[in-house]
Amino acid sequence: MLDVSAGTIIFQVSGNQARQTFRNEAGVHSFQRVPPNERNGRVHTSSITVNVLDVPDEREFVLRPQDIIIEAVRGSGKGGQAKQKTSSCIIATHRLTGARVRIEADRSQHQNRITAIGLLEARIRLSNSKTRQELENFNRRQQMGGVKRRTARIQHGVVVDHITGQNWSWRDYESGKLM
Repeated sequence: MLDVSAGTIIFQVSGNQARQTFRNEAGVHSFQRVPPNERNGRVHTSSITVNVLDVPDEREFVLRPQDIIIEAVRGSGKGGQAKQKTSSCIIATHRLTGARVRIEADRSQHQNRITAIGLLEARIRLSNSKTRQELENFNRRQQMGGVKRRTARIQHGVVVDHITGQNWSWRDYESGKLM
């Protein structure tokens, strides 16, 4: 269990058969029953939505020196001769993504190079995390697209899988014989 809060349970399953076991569970699951205190025999329905997502790859992003183009140019703006005569401004470009950073905060080329590489790495990490988050959100929306997955009708003693069209006895389903 990773998180249990009001109306939400998040858990992680790992192992050889984890994906195989849960691959068909994404969607809306309904549970229909007639409670013992219901006098008129009305059916009460509860629903849950299930998302099945892959755990993102947690390997750290490494900014390799051969993937960076570093240019030392003369600074611009205020600063007089010291800034305009020395090539202390650093432009760092990531070859793979095209991300670019220009730093001329310090008079030291060495210090500007360290700052530029750090800022470039931070921007690429942020971009990667946004892309991963967008992909996860897309996958979640796709799974919740109104697809009714399974309905358990307790009063009839049957479980219906709406995707495959299969029906099971509630007792077999509840005992786990079908898993």
